[in-house]
Formats: sequence, C-alpha cells, structure tokens
Amino acid sequence: MLRQGKSEAQILDYMTQRYGDFVLYRPPVKSTTTLLWYGPAALLIGGVIVLILVLRRRSKLPDDRFEPDEPDVAGPSDAPAR
Repeated sequence: MLRQGKSEAQILDYMTQRYGDFVLYRPPVKSTTTLLWYGPAALLIGGVIVLILVLRRRSKLPDDRFEPDEPDVAGPSDAPAR
C-alpha cells in the first residue's frame, strides 16, 4: 500500500475498517475494546483474590490435615547401582 502511494492515515483507516480496532497498538476505549483495556487488570485482580482466599482457607485447616514429610530411609549412598 505504501508503494501504491497511500498515506499512513489511509492505510490505518483501511486496516481498522477491515480488521477492527484490535489491529492498533492503542485501540480507542469503547464498548468493543473494553476487554482489551481492562481484561488483564481484571485477571490479575481475580488471581490475587483467589490466592488470598486459598491461603486463608489453608491457614484455618488443622495440622492433622497435612501429611508430614517423611525423611528418606535410604540415603543417596544406599541407592542401587545402575
């Protein structure tokens, strides 16, 4: 398109008409691009909330709900040879 002599504005208009605002580096904030703008922040906040809830639930569990780590009976020198 540049070789055809079209300007950058004409190319951007063509691309947004054909593929939508999603092809722009900074799409305008409107109802169709809301997910692009606020989706990553919503996912991050949701992930932090889930992490906090899981950690709170785990801290309230009694110790007998967790299996203790058992020490290795056979040390590394006792391993069978290959």
